[in-house]
Amino acid sequence: MKPLPDAPKPAKRPGRGRPTHDQVGKRYAAELRGVEVHPAALALKAWRVRNGLSQPQAAEVLRGFFFYVTFSTLRSWEEGQRVPPDDKARLLETLLQAHPKAAKPGVAPAPSARPAAK
Repeated sequence: MKPLPDAPKPAKRPGRGRPTHDQVGKRYAAELRGVEVHPAALALKAWRVRNGLSQPQAAEVLRGFFFYVTFSTLRSWEEGQRVPPDDKARLLETLLQAHPKAAKPGVAPAPSARPAAK
């Protein structure tokens, strides 16, 4: 027998590895899965949050520094699903230390003070 269309749906039971409703958004995704995040990825997240960048914006800014990384790769590093290769991790840490401030992509720098054309 089919349930009535206006009947409430049963609540999903928290299963193994599934956070309860009060846990969602309160913990980092890697903590929920019980994995360790690479230190370079932690530095990347701290840099990104400090500069007020979303993950896609951070990937675009890093590409502007000729550090080619996709949004999905950046996300998987931050969530602990993947680990950056050692050479990329060292390069990323060097880049983040050299550029602690980053402008949001698409924001033009302030115009320089040039004399008016005659």
